Amino acid sequence: MTGEDRQSLLCVTAKSSDDRLFMQPTSDDGSHDNALSSMIAALNQVDLTLSHLDLDVPKGMESKVDEVVLACGKS
Repeated sequence: MTGEDRQSLLCVTAKSSDDRLFMQPTSDDGSHDNALSSMIAALNQVDLTLSHLDLDVPKGMESKVDEVVLACGKS
């Protein structure tokens, strides 16, 4: 098994078991996650960034954070 295969397996395992491991059955975390994703998607549609919201992003991390924010709004 190559390192890439192990990484793929880890990603699939983490994604498929994340809700069962970290979300309590009596919690409404899922609805909060969906609401947050919807709000991020709305901000992306009007082309607002974290800097527009006066949120500081560490130097050199801007592009990575932007990628995460864009991905969040698509889920």
